[in-house]
Amino acid sequence: MGLLFWKKNQKIDEFALQLANHFFKIVPPEKISSEQNMRKTLKKIDRELNKIFIKLSKFDSQNKLGIYTRARLQNKFNHRLDELGYAPEFVKALNDKMLVASMQKPAI
Repeated sequence: MGLLFWKKNQKIDEFALQLANHFFKIVPPEKISSEQNMRKTLKKIDRELNKIFIKLSKFDSQNKLGIYTRARLQNKFNHRLDELGYAPEFVKALNDKMLVASMQKPAI
């Protein structure tokens, strides 16, 4: 039984890293820290976050994530963003937004 949990955890970790790496490609930390075109950057971040929320919702419905697996996914995602050089304030704000979105569970 423990092996099944390990496989699921591995799948969750891979998915979280994929999401963070994709976000990094689209919106690198340098774009967030610069003041130029901030309005355009914020729109890009919102668009990308909506895509991430849709992917998370699909992944959740396919894998039947519980509260602990959701927390694991979010922690891996946040740690990867930290590793990629995002400001801690940004990661925290993103984390808060993800928590609110996960509570609302948008329809696909």
